[in-house]
Amino acid sequence: MPTSGELISVAAGAALAVVIGLRRPPPLISALLLIAIALLGLGLAYALGALAAVGVYVLIMDIGYVAGLTASLVRELNRGQSKAGRGRGRWAIGR
Repeated sequence: MPTSGELISVAAGAALAVVIGLRRPPPLISALLLIAIALLGLGLAYALGALAAVGVYVLIMDIGYVAGLTASLVRELNRGQSKAGRGRGRWAIGR
């Protein structure tokens, strides 16, 4: 029986694959999608009874991992969008 940490990690990986598969999604949509899929993984873990054997501390660590992954992805997306947008605007001078 998989643990809740494994299920949350799989859900976070699936969310990351979906977000990467989208073509330049807005960061807010990316973050919300990651959080929603992670919560679905948490609900699945609860439904399968995997949370009964896991302490609250481990559960909080797993949720923190998903939150950190989400923040990292949003930061990278923002950095990529800001680099891609430089000098391409209507008012770009000298380019």
